Amino acid sequence: MRYAALALTACMPVQLLAQQPQPIDMQLVELNKPFAHKPVAPRAQQPSGLGFFTFDAPNSPSSTAPFTQYQVALTEDKATVYYVRATRPFTSLAECRQNADVLRKEVKRVPGHSVTKDEFARFEARRGDEAILITCTAQTGSPYMDLEFMRRSSSVYEQIRTQRR
Repeated sequence: MRYAALALTACMPVQLLAQQPQPIDMQLVELNKPFAHKPVAPRAQQPSGLGFFTFDAPNSPSSTAPFTQYQVALTEDKATVYYVRATRPFTSLAECRQNADVLRKEVKRVPGHSVTKDEFARFEARRGDEAILITCTAQTGSPYMDLEFMRRSSSVYEQIRTQRR
């Protein structure tokens, strides 16, 4: 498998390998639409039926989002965007909550979002097909609290759930 990846890399034009990916603002990625950026190599089939890409998160200059990278999940069949997700570890629950509260306020400020859950460690809002989730959680055994921000297509979520039944 390692050699197949090396062979694929060796076959790519030099100019293609030299191209730097352009930063993409995670708020501008359109959900349930084809991803606007083409991969440099064909994607391998994944057991989950999803493909994942990680990008630098420049955000916009006015953004207070604390993320440096985010992940885009695409459906295998149509390469449509299922979700955009960013995480960041914090050393304390208080620090995680402080950053989550900033994100909550930003979401509430956007017209059309209806808050469906606003609890201590979980926030959910909807706007049309878009669901927004903000959580502070700790994995078992981890010394960190993880702040997660996710924008997800509700219709793609339902399609995936139906296919897996």
